[in-house]
Amino acid sequence: MPRFWVLILAMPIMLLTASCTEKEPVRVGFLAALTGRYADLGLAGRNGALLAVEEVNRRGGLHGRKIELLVRDNGASADRAIKAVRDLGHAGIAVLIGPMLSQMATVIKPEIDRLRLVTIGPTIATEKLDGLDDWFLRIYPSTRQNAELFADRLVKHEGLRRLSVFIDETNAAYTQAFYQAFARAFTALGGELEQPVTYHSGSAVPFYRLAETINRQQAEGLLLLSGAMDSAMVLHQLRSRGYQKPAFATEWTGTEDLLSYGGSAVEDLTFYNTIDRNSSSPAYLNFVQNYRARFGQEPGFASVHAYDATLMALEGLNRSGPNPEQLKQALLNLGPFPGLQATLRMTPTGDIERPLFYIRVENGRFRTLR
Repeated sequence: MPRFWVLILAMPIMLLTASCTEKEPVRVGFLAALTGRYADLGLAGRNGALLAVEEVNRRGGLHGRKIELLVRDNGASADRAIKAVRDLGHAGIAVLIGPMLSQMATVIKPEIDRLRLVTIGPTIATEKLDGLDDWFLRIYPSTRQNAELFADRLVKHEGLRRLSVFIDETNAAYTQAFYQAFARAFTALGGELEQPVTYHSGSAVPFYRLAETINRQQAEGLLLLSGAMDSAMVLHQLRSRGYQKPAFATEWTGTEDLLSYGGSAVEDLTFYNTIDRNSSSPAYLNFVQNYRARFGQEPGFASVHAYDATLMALEGLNRSGPNPEQLKQALLNLGPFPGLQATLRMTPTGDIERPLFYIRVENGRFRTLR
């Protein structure tokens, strides 16, 4: 038989052999709000996770298997979030990164417990998840820790004794948990809080009315428990009414969208960060350079934490394989794990503590206060 026909007849066997020897990818899920008012957090987190996966794949993946990141948008909707978790579970993911909002974490928790799906929340702070021996692990500190430290700073460093508080109830698992912990600490230090001004984020928020209510209160400053866009909108309304009192916020407010939407209205706003934006850590500086090159923008805290969470998850899989119980124990026993800025070590129940850094908006930029 001519050599040509031998090769033609052999091709199906060669292709079948190649397909049989090619290893299945290791599937990792990512879940966040990628559309809507909270998309800044979700997109930043997705980019951080994607960068981590791409770096590990360039090094050969896990035991010769490529990592495949399956991304799902929950749109900050409870129904969509639960459906996405089920879909990802059926797709065979070994671990889930996300979500990025505390409210969504409390929504999906029963489902991930039912599926025994190891999940790492990069930016989940609600104290409703503190101390639980479950399948939800976190690399972000509890609202309780952050609220107590922030209350101490506002009283002792900023000299404030009476505050207005602006609360987005859409993410109540975070905002209400933070408010309750902050109120306990602030009043214990002799402070007083005005009646909270609450709302539900959406397309028809009456920011002008909310600003008028805040403006009438006899407070010395304002605490914002809201996302970047809504914080910028209410501050625009307040500044247009001559409101000159200092404004403070949590890290949730402090994404790059704050500067884009806020302009001069957010000048001098002070918030805390769980990352040092001026860090000289070689690992962090290399990450910033790679992030800029890959996505054409600056990374924020959500990008950093999602990157760290993804690398931790992959190292856990590297040590344990996909068995959920073994993976969970590998992650709990992983520390100290070298994050971009801090050495990460989870508690036996999958919680973590981090130092806080204080940031002020100055001349349209974020500056770390020393």
